[in-house]
Amino acid sequence: MKSKKIIGLTGSIATGKSTAANIIRLLGYQVIDADKVAHELMDKGEANYNAILETFGNQILDKNGLIDRNILGEIVFSDRNKLDLLNSLTHSNIFRKINSIIEKSENEVIFIELPILFELKLQDKLSLDIDETWLVYVDYEKQLERLMTRNDLSFEQAENRINSQMDVELKRKHADVVLFNDLDINHLRKQIKKRLDIKDESSD
Repeated sequence: MKSKKIIGLTGSIATGKSTAANIIRLLGYQVIDADKVAHELMDKGEANYNAILETFGNQILDKNGLIDRNILGEIVFSDRNKLDLLNSLTHSNIFRKINSIIEKSENEVIFIELPILFELKLQDKLSLDIDETWLVYVDYEKQLERLMTRNDLSFEQAENRINSQMDVELKRKHADVVLFNDLDINHLRKQIKKRLDIKDESSD
């Protein structure tokens, strides 16, 4: 019988997903960072290292024989077919590792921080048993403003990056829980604590 509750935490670029994940960790909950797992599996000798190297060749290696994620990123993010190929090579091992972490964990509630949760879920490519999905949300205008400021981008550059992802409004329609991150970090923290049934002792 399943005794753990698995919550998928996601967002879009510049909505504050990582901030929410850090708040959740500070509240004492386990958060599995899917990107971190992916990076670890790309280390030399790990499952995805050989598969990526065999497919993309030595051009993606740095002087130490490690995969240079910047070089690999330039290749796959300029060619959708190559990105799909990379995902097909790596996702099964990433999900296997995450499921192994969940299996070994003694925590009753576990969060998985996964940027492309809905992209995978809607394509039926998510090999994780997630009970609830949480979306960190801001509207398009706020997203643009934050991304331009954070990454020192022009309006056009920021717009292109946002538009290359799944529309945050579509994600909102599919989310079980929407965390509004349009004010400050305390506002976000209060919403998270309320969802986790943690008493908020702040005076306001």
